[in-house]
Amino acid sequence: DISFRKLLKVKGIVLIEPVYKNPFEQLKLGRGTEHLAEALADFFSRHVRSHRCIETDMNRIGKNRLSYIISSFITMPLSIEVECISNMSKYDWKKAVKEIKVPVRIIAGEKDEFAKVGSLGELIAGLKNCSLKIVRNGRHTMIVEETGKVGKLVEEAVEEIIS
Repeated sequence: DISFRKLLKVKGIVLIEPVYKNPFEQLKLGRGTEHLAEALADFFSRHVRSHRCIETDMNRIGKNRLSYIISSFITMPLSIEVECISNMSKYDWKKAVKEIKVPVRIIAGEKDEFAKVGSLGELIAGLKNCSLKIVRNGRHTMIVEETGKVGKLVEEAVEEIIS
């Protein structure tokens, strides 16, 4: 909800391993370092600090930010995770993406077992100014395993957006 309400103020969007068509699929896959868990943990650490949904010591987040957030996610109560996923399911992303006017860069893993590159067609088709970068041999956990490659692709996207 926050991201869709603030879209008029952003200059570009980078999506790393976009979420599933049906967010409830994630519940069947378990918890841990799955993409949705990472995305939710990152979102909460940046935007919902005042609610303290995750037990996160913000002073410790720095160079190893991602791994700390993932380990912090394990402390998130399942009820909060289910509520977040439930809220996500209320949005019609097909309608919402048509409202996005800024450039979007999607970064996906070539060998992602869960969010397959082939399933991104519908998302890409709905976006007016979208580019796709595929991390060669990138798996579902590429954001941890291929930090350098993913970071470089994000930097390139930001440079293109601001230039």
